[in-house]
Amino acid sequence: MHSDEGHLSPSGVLIANDFRANLIIDHDPVFADVRASKLKHLRGANSEDAVTWNVFRSLRQISPHTRVVATSVAKCIPIDRVSG
Repeated sequence: MHSDEGHLSPSGVLIANDFRANLIIDHDPVFADVRASKLKHLRGANSEDAVTWNVFRSLRQISPHTRVVATSVAKCIPIDRVSG
């Protein structure tokens, strides 16, 4: 996100004018029914919500085996215990 796409918060974090500036996948259809109060959490440059969305929606686009391994890592299950 470029500085001309938003403004700085009081603490100095870049806040996007549009939450889509922080997303790398699924910009429009999925968010049609989401409340504006929820979308504002996606606008911050260091938004954990945006990072989580980008990671898990991107993983969903790749092979099922890779998703299982990534999910297992997130749950702190050793990869060698994941059955393929």
